[in-house]
Amino acid sequence: LERTSRRWLHDNERISLALAECEREAQAATTHSDHLQHVIEDVSAEAQALRLEMHAMEQRQHRERENLQREKETQQKDKEKLAELQGELNKQKRMLDAAHREAEALGLKLTEANERIKRLQAAQDSSSSEL
Repeated sequence: LERTSRRWLHDNERISLALAECEREAQAATTHSDHLQHVIEDVSAEAQALRLEMHAMEQRQHRERENLQREKETQQKDKEKLAELQGELNKQKRMLDAAHREAEALGLKLTEANERIKRLQAAQDSSSSEL
């Protein structure tokens, strides 16, 4: 009986030590679990912040693409207007060249007419002096 009692007492001590060890491990696991929970919360908060930042960047890129598209459209309209103005300028140059040619022709006719007038006046003067 005494031997059985000592064995139970010895078994009880081993069980108590094992139980104490399990309690320490459970406390360490709880502490580690709490730490991991905080890490998860921190990582989740960082992930949410990154999602918000990424969304803001996507919105900025979208606005920039829209601005670039509007700028391209404006440049295309400016290019078309420039081509139209260049065509009008070329037309005006052709008209100016034609007007210059016409003025030169009129100048030649005027010179010829003045020479005829001088000849006629000379002839008139000569016939008046003969009278």
